[in-house]
Amino acid sequence: MIGCWERNFCQELIRIKEEYDPDIIISHHLWVLTRMVLEIFPDIPIIGISHGTDIRQARQNPDIAKNAVGSLRGLDRVLSLSDSHIPDLVECFDLLPEKILVTGGAFDNKIFYPSAERPDTLKEDFIKFLYAGKMSHAKGVYELIAAFSALYKKDPAVRLDLVGTAEAELKALLNSDAVPAQAIRLFDVESQKELASHLRRSDVFVLASYYEGLGLIAIEALASGVALVTNDLPALSQQLLPHVGSTELISWVELPRLRNLDEPYVEDVPAYVARLSAAMEEQALRARQVDGEKENLAQAVQVFSWESLASKLVQIIKDLS
Repeated sequence: MIGCWERNFCQELIRIKEEYDPDIIISHHLWVLTRMVLEIFPDIPIIGISHGTDIRQARQNPDIAKNAVGSLRGLDRVLSLSDSHIPDLVECFDLLPEKILVTGGAFDNKIFYPSAERPDTLKEDFIKFLYAGKMSHAKGVYELIAAFSALYKKDPAVRLDLVGTAEAELKALLNSDAVPAQAIRLFDVESQKELASHLRRSDVFVLASYYEGLGLIAIEALASGVALVTNDLPALSQQLLPHVGSTELISWVELPRLRNLDEPYVEDVPAYVARLSAAMEEQALRARQVDGEKENLAQAVQVFSWESLASKLVQIIKDLS
């Protein structure tokens, strides 16, 4: 299968080389295609962009990483989401540390911005939690539901919205007596604009994922004026903390021990769920207090806008030209 995939992409890359003759190439995701770009364009500056998921792929598929990807040392620059990724990038792809630049992630501030008020919350007197993303065990969705269920027993004036595609296992759980089904709503995948609107109607975004290249949705939530409960993901905390500092509107939850990057040890899950539920309870209490800190936080993360990242990328390209 990989051979067929490579042959088709090889033909397209050769066509691009002959017809377009690029001056510089930006290759997203450090994997097989980036290796092919290096082989077909040996004399053209190439910037590789790592989104963190390539590291996860390399760790979980070491044979493919070794035999189908190999060394990517020929890249002129590599853009990383976080300082914490640099050792992994060096080890997984044989990169030189001095060629790796940390640029972080970015969001569209024309879509994700705060609302002046949340009439639904004021009218219904519910604290609304939101999660949007892949509905899988690796994303901690089942632990999130367990944590919310525990909170609901203490505080019935809370609601949880889940946005994404639910498989049969999750649908069965949501239709069972094990969860407060009346307090949990499931929504289909939303467009960026729909998600931004959903965020502005919410009070707290919860990111219970065990592994993220960055966790950009958490930054989009903050930009939308929403408080945040998130696992203490290294890349996310390293990007946020220098700019937002220690704020009560972000609750960092200690991760359980993990195997294979995103699989919690079963014996650690109950304590983790308790920590997650406690963090959600804290943010529910704070959400009932009116203050202007959310707007200040939304302003602080503007440093991660598309415009900011684009200016960095333009300068990197100029330096290589």
